[in-house]
Amino acid sequence: MRHKPTDVILRARNGDVIAFDDTGVILRLSDQVIADIAARTGLGARPVPPPADLDAWNAWALGDWQRFEAHLPPFNTPRTYRRRVDGGSILADAPGPLLGLFTIGGPAASDTYEGPAAFPHHVLAPADDLGAQGAAGTEPARPVELLQALSERTQGSATADAVLAARHRDGRALPLICVRAETAGAPSVAALAEGPALANFETALGSLAAVAETLGTRAEMLATVLDLAEDDVTSSDAAFVAGVFALADLIDALCHARGMREAPFLLRMPNAPARVRALWQIAVQPAGRRITVACPGYAFARDGFGWLTEAGAADQA
Repeated sequence: MRHKPTDVILRARNGDVIAFDDTGVILRLSDQVIADIAARTGLGARPVPPPADLDAWNAWALGDWQRFEAHLPPFNTPRTYRRRVDGGSILADAPGPLLGLFTIGGPAASDTYEGPAAFPHHVLAPADDLGAQGAAGTEPARPVELLQALSERTQGSATADAVLAARHRDGRALPLICVRAETAGAPSVAALAEGPALANFETALGSLAAVAETLGTRAEMLATVLDLAEDDVTSSDAAFVAGVFALADLIDALCHARGMREAPFLLRMPNAPARVRALWQIAVQPAGRRITVACPGYAFARDGFGWLTEAGAADQA
């Protein structure tokens, strides 16, 4: 039988929200809740044409996204992909959280190489048209909720490609990785932490969280690369070490504020020998720190200006 007015538990202006009768609880759900249930269960999916001029098939749309199977590089077998119904970049329909692989540092961290990522649908950047190399401290980054394919590769995208290649060889899941380098011409680590590079880094973290929500998953940091030693020309060794630790703590706090766990830090070792003592002190840091000093910069090929070549960036990754 229908519930009586006295059987109402919660009532809103537009009617009863929660009530009960002999059969159990009666809920009046909003349109948004119904849409969320449909998105999670696949109810309401409709067949649509696959993207034009792709070796793709079995396309269907639900909400803002269409999914389809396709045979796309670098794989030699079909996989599932997704793209916004209104267009945009094609993303791998990847399991697990959206991973961030961000770099913060000086101009040496912002070099680029022509061409897309080796895993072009797994390695992407925030869809603000700045690419993986970021704004280089010249303008504020804007928050976004979508990802876009890379038009140029970076040291960060090379690292993401290396991670994916290793996982692919082992038959492991291949996640989506969002890459971004935020840099500025700061003369010291302390100045970097107070300038536009960190402000844009924080914006990129917010975008990572927003994109993950749009994709229906969560955001986590895979790693943060600290590329500082080659550009800090003013700090003493003690100030450099303290500045690196302080910057790492600050980035941890920014991640925590967005519900992300602490992630490892990778500190690139410079080509110049001036920071060897400081890097040694960081390498033997007390337990509990998560800063790993990477291979020495002189091990990788560089051009006449001292910047990593594309082959050098791949070897470093």
